[in-house]
Amino acid sequence: MINEFARAIVTIMAFEVFRRRSRPVSGQPTIGLQNRGTLSLNAAAFKLLADMVQPTDAKIFVQFLYDPEKRVIGLRPVPPETSDSYPVRKQPASESYLLTGRGFLSYYGLDTTGIRRYRARVFEGGVVGFSLVDDEVDRKEEDGMKGKAST
Repeated sequence: MINEFARAIVTIMAFEVFRRRSRPVSGQPTIGLQNRGTLSLNAAAFKLLADMVQPTDAKIFVQFLYDPEKRVIGLRPVPPETSDSYPVRKQPASESYLLTGRGFLSYYGLDTTGIRRYRARVFEGGVVGFSLVDDEVDRKEEDGMKGKAST
C-alpha cells in the first residue's frame, strides 16, 4: 500500500550537480580579498580595467592605490614598464583574475584573514576600486545579485 502511494506522488526534478568550486555568476563587478593577500576580480571587474587600456595590450598591469582616510583601495591600469606595477593574471578554466597584493595589504595593515568580496566601481582618474567601509557584499546580497547587470 505504501509503495503504491509513493509511486503516485513521484515528481520529476531538474537537479543540478553542485561543483565544489562553483560560485553564482553575477554581472556585478566584484573584487575579492582572499587569505594571504590575493585579490580576485570577476570578469565584470576585469572588464572595467580592460576598458581603460589600449585594445592591443595583451596583459593588464596595475598600480595599487590606497586612501587611508576613506579606506578605499584602488587599481590604476598602467603600462607594464611602469615602476611598482603588478600583472593581473587570468585563472585557468575560469572567468576570474588574480592579483598578488600581499605586500600592499601588509604595508597598510589591512586584514587578510578570511575571504571578503566588494562591489567594484570606477573612481576619478581611471581608478577601479572599492571602499572597505561601504562596498562589502554579504552572501545574501550576492545571491540577490545573481544574473543582474551592473549599473
